[in-house]
Amino acid sequence: MPTSSGEPYSSFIGILHFAHGKLLSDSRLLDLSMVDRVLLDVDGVLIQNPYKRLIFPEVARKLVEEERVQEFVDMMLKESIRRTREGKLVSAYDWDDIVRVVSKRIGVEGNVSVANVVVEVCSSSVEIKAYPDAIPTLLELKNRGIELIALTNGFCDIVTPVLRKTGVLKLLDSLITPDKVGVAKPSPRIFLVASEGAVEPIFVGDNVSVDICGANSAGISSVLIWRELPEELSMDPKERAAKAHTLGLIQEKLMSESTSFLAPSQGCVPDFLIQNLEEIIRIVERTD
Repeated sequence: MPTSSGEPYSSFIGILHFAHGKLLSDSRLLDLSMVDRVLLDVDGVLIQNPYKRLIFPEVARKLVEEERVQEFVDMMLKESIRRTREGKLVSAYDWDDIVRVVSKRIGVEGNVSVANVVVEVCSSSVEIKAYPDAIPTLLELKNRGIELIALTNGFCDIVTPVLRKTGVLKLLDSLITPDKVGVAKPSPRIFLVASEGAVEPIFVGDNVSVDICGANSAGISSVLIWRELPEELSMDPKERAAKAHTLGLIQEKLMSESTSFLAPSQGCVPDFLIQNLEEIIRIVERTD
């Protein structure tokens, strides 16, 4: 399967087989006391994803009648997945182009800027929110001198207004997006761009096939946030990851994802599993 750059995705996964840990994981000793940069996904990690709930329906309303809004949104999402399956990892998140393609497919005239709709929704909706634990955790990490970088597959012009609205943007040192760097998760290349110059970066994401597989393939310590974990898994984040893997929960979550087809046969087990962002502090305080 080729990527948007024409290179097979499998070769991206193979680039750094020697570097990390789920492929050669136990041979790599992490010094978590030296964590100096935390990379964070945006939707599902820092903010409560507003795109499917609020923004995409509003885009559709500008093009079709109300009874066809959900149909239009579903077609947008299916087109994104189709591009992902074809290895077009960057264009899979080019929502302006996706809207044009879907509109043409159903014979609808008109041109809508998704970025403009994002700005409109951010200015009028009270439902654009960060998770309650996001700002306090980011502040604590900054107080410890740790760099904070958002690493997301959303393009810069549709992510920035949401991060600004939620108060997250001002706490970030940088924002890495596919339209800036020319690659998207789970390619290890975008993780390497985001971690360049760091001594011991860690990455926090909520998707196994895109976030955890990608971070692992790039040799970066991976943290899966899973807010709906059962109570019986209330334990140390490292032990929890191992336990969830043993119970088959990580594989179960992976197979439930719409992008599960991206995952290699191995290399998708997180180093740590957390139930909330505050547990990141526990991870950076570790010395093992």
